[in-house]
Amino acid sequence: MTLDFEILRTLVHGAMVAEARGGKLFLSRFTEKHKTIYPPNTGGDRRSQSLASVHLDFMTDAAELTLHYTNAWNSTSRPFFFFDLWENDVLTGHEGYLTERSEHGRLDQPDGSVSFTLSPGTKRVCLYFPELFHLEISGLEISDGAFVQPVRHSKTIIAFGDSITEGHDVCYAGMDYIDHFARLMGADLYNFGIGGSLFNSDLVMASELPRADIVTAAFGTNDFRHSVPEDFNREMPEFFRRLAEAYPEARCYVILPIWRKIIKQSWELGTLEDVKAAIRAESEKYPNFRCIDGAALVPHRPEFFYDGALHPNDLGHTLYGMNLFHAVQKLENR
Repeated sequence: MTLDFEILRTLVHGAMVAEARGGKLFLSRFTEKHKTIYPPNTGGDRRSQSLASVHLDFMTDAAELTLHYTNAWNSTSRPFFFFDLWENDVLTGHEGYLTERSEHGRLDQPDGSVSFTLSPGTKRVCLYFPELFHLEISGLEISDGAFVQPVRHSKTIIAFGDSITEGHDVCYAGMDYIDHFARLMGADLYNFGIGGSLFNSDLVMASELPRADIVTAAFGTNDFRHSVPEDFNREMPEFFRRLAEAYPEARCYVILPIWRKIIKQSWELGTLEDVKAAIRAESEKYPNFRCIDGAALVPHRPEFFYDGALHPNDLGHTLYGMNLFHAVQKLENR
């Protein structure tokens, strides 16, 4: 049987927008107003339309599931176009392909469908969409007579960050460090990571953000390489000020940059350690903020990075998420 869009909307997690448009279900991590932060043809406008961390989450006794999709296009140069199925928090299905590379890797993908055979009995099913693509759902079919019950969580996490938070470079959807962290916390997740991001106070547009119990902010590695003192010294403090104002009751975890292979030790902001020190000093001004040393979360070895230098691979992201969870637990239990 095919689920109607009103039921399907209730199964969507991680999208600020999930609405029927022209016979399809349109999904977006950002509201239209929020997306105006990223001007056309800047890269950020395309990346804001990726479906990082967006997924379906529900209980069912269905034996089979088929998702039909349309209007799929790549928001980055990454070739991973995979749908991943988790049953009771275990990865059981991985369907898709590596896209053909173009000059920028931004190829439209043909309309298609993916099918999964599910385990017997009642189980929790999470179906993650390709992390770095935009697509729309044209239909979801499950076994005739099966029940579907949306999953609800008592906590909500909002994650701000750059390409690492957005999910570069995981092959398996749902393997981003912040996805792992959210599953371990038993929380809903809204991933506002955008590749190439620096500290940008406009991101904290309170009217366009959901309520949250936990907020994470993981910036700094792009600032180290690409920001200038005037911009950094304005935007970094203002970002934290707005964050504290928008979420006075939430616990905010500021994640300092993880290990990266340094080619040039110093740029306009100084060394990476200088950038980390400035972020830590500013974040510690707020009583509900906690600072976590990202250097302790991912091994300092190129084999844990897809590009050998900056973006963790699936294993690196997995360790990142696990170690972030333990770091948070340690902070809260001391």
